[in-house]
Amino acid sequence: MNVNRVTVRVWGDYACFTRPEMKVERVSYPVMTPSAARGILEAIFWEPQIYYLIEAIRIVRKGRWFSFRRNEVISVIGGAQTWIKDPSKVSYIEAGGGAKDGTQRNMLALQDVEYLITGEVRLSELGKSSLTGLSKYLSEIHRRAKGGKCFHRPAWECANSRQILNGLKTHRPLSSIAIQTGEASMTNRV
Repeated sequence: MNVNRVTVRVWGDYACFTRPEMKVERVSYPVMTPSAARGILEAIFWEPQIYYLIEAIRIVRKGRWFSFRRNEVISVIGGAQTWIKDPSKVSYIEAGGGAKDGTQRNMLALQDVEYLITGEVRLSELGKSSLTGLSKYLSEIHRRAKGGKCFHRPAWECANSRQILNGLKTHRPLSSIAIQTGEASMTNRV
């Protein structure tokens, strides 16, 4: 058993793990991606001295597909430097009903999902040169996850989503974890 391995249970009302080939009309992958899982672990605790290797994403609740439309703006907001140099060159973006710059976009996302994320915590090159070991970071990760604290709230790649991080646990054998709908495992090579 690897003592540097952590497992965290996460769930949310909505999730969209956007496929890269679908840029305008967002379409989700049917399961959380490894990069999204790593992002959630980094949201709990991030330091430049450590990094996470995702070992498994277990599906506890598969979720249902649902579709909805959102009002979005097409234009990109100009930089602050443009406004500082000449405020008259800045055009304001109108969002909402009747906006000249608005468009409706469809999103195909997941509703009511739950996953178990298992990852290994490793020291980066910066961490290997420091005097503190990995145990300091592991205890901090456990403390923050048990308290529901995080560096920033992960958004599940969907601005309308809510998520809950629930009690991080050290790795347990698969036989003791109830998995209702399936498992997606991957191996990472360094």
